Amino acid sequence: MLGCASVRVHGWYNKPMIERQRGRYPAWAERDRTGDLAWIQENLHVSWPVAHQGYEHQGRGAIVVDTPQRPTGEGHPFGYFPRGMVEQTADEDA
Repeated sequence: MLGCASVRVHGWYNKPMIERQRGRYPAWAERDRTGDLAWIQENLHVSWPVAHQGYEHQGRGAIVVDTPQRPTGEGHPFGYFPRGMVEQTADEDA
């Protein structure tokens, strides 16, 4: 899923990537992706320190957010998972 608008995430613009792949996904998926990227930007102050510390202690990995779970005041649950653990999920997006 890709958004159709340029969203700045920690100084990086995703507009060129989006323009290359525009039309690959339905409009609803592009809207969802745009919302996801905006959410990432809004919550970077929380996720960046977690990612930095996770990388220092466990090496390369990913922040995984449980988006289906509804937040109860503090936002969606998330955590840092090392690369090997992410690869074991067999998720095509991993």
